[in-house]
Amino acid sequence: MKFFQKRGVAIVVLILAIVASSAWGLHKAPAVSTPEGGEKLDPSLSTAAFTQYVRDDAGVLSDKTEEAIGLYNANWDKMFGSIMAVVTTESANDLDSIAWEYANQMELAPDDAILVIAEQEGSYYLLPSGSFRSLLESLSQSFVASCMADGVQKGNYDAAAEALAAAVSVVSAAAEAVASVEAAEAALAVAAEAASVEDAEKPKPLTQNEKHVCLAGVLFLTLIAA
Repeated sequence: MKFFQKRGVAIVVLILAIVASSAWGLHKAPAVSTPEGGEKLDPSLSTAAFTQYVRDDAGVLSDKTEEAIGLYNANWDKMFGSIMAVVTTESANDLDSIAWEYANQMELAPDDAILVIAEQEGSYYLLPSGSFRSLLESLSQSFVASCMADGVQKGNYDAAAEALAAAVSVVSAAAEAVASVEAAEAALAVAAEAASVEDAEKPKPLTQNEKHVCLAGVLFLTLIAA
């Protein structure tokens, strides 16, 4: 206990404790935060099965970015059944052919996409398929460029890849919300039509005149019978 009685030592110990706590907090921080407007990401999902879909052959992506892409893919696979593979290469001229080659090697599913980045050329190409293609076709043709151009021009491929992943997460959530609303509207329309048919089949109440006619008929038949 005498060790802590020295004020200077106590201060040093306190500083070290704060630094250690901060370092532990950074270490435990999630790889990526949910982008504003995007579907909430579940950081507890395992990314082990998705590491194979990130190939940094050019060595331009950090471990943090690779982990972030893996987390996005784990969440997208659970929510939408789609993932986005990411491949970097030192140099490439025909990115479309390379994208198809890697897509086949990775055995990507019909609704997946693959992003290829060529470092020396400073070029990039996103090859979508199935529902991923449908999602991108609903957006501006400059969507990918608006996400990646700035980062690629600065040689910050981490920022470029993560910006695209975040934007895809946002538009996917928006598309899912629209689909849910449309499904709900369709269900309401079906219910309303069924209710209309049911009402049409119900017998309509007699008008006052019709009631009088019926009553007169009953009285007439009664007199005849008498």
